[in-house]
Amino acid sequence: MNPKILLVILAALLAIAAQAAAPDDAAGCVIRIDEPSDEQEVGFTIYVQGTAALPPDSHLWVFARPESHHTLGKWWPQDEGRVNAENHRWRVRARLGSPANVGEYFELAVAVFEEKEHQILRASLIQAEATRIYDSIDMPAAVCPPVTITVRKTSHLEP
Repeated sequence: MNPKILLVILAALLAIAAQAAAPDDAAGCVIRIDEPSDEQEVGFTIYVQGTAALPPDSHLWVFARPESHHTLGKWWPQDEGRVNAENHRWRVRARLGSPANVGEYFELAVAVFEEKEHQILRASLIQAEATRIYDSIDMPAAVCPPVTITVRKTSHLEP
């Protein structure tokens, strides 16, 4: 094969591979979950934390659900993660299920929303805190695809 053609094909394949491996920053989102790690064993209360670069006027939120609820498509919003402008770090406390969920796997999702969806999530959380009724909800449309990990709840104890 002609070395020039081979070089062109190789360059095209490298460009495609680099694009596939790049974070989804087309919308300006780069989200990383540092803790907990995927498949980590956790208790009732955990701290989900990482780094993020977000589009202007957007909001990062953490969600949780037992993996057994995956087909229902519902999530429990945990809270907004305020991203530090200097180091891009964020941290959110999450509470996973009830004592009956010990031994189950939970999905954690970090997603980014525009102001309208942020206000919906905020109102939902305020209502839940006021009534002490924590219902699952459909995750609103996100600015970029959520980043997810799975953890296993091994106790219902506070850290």
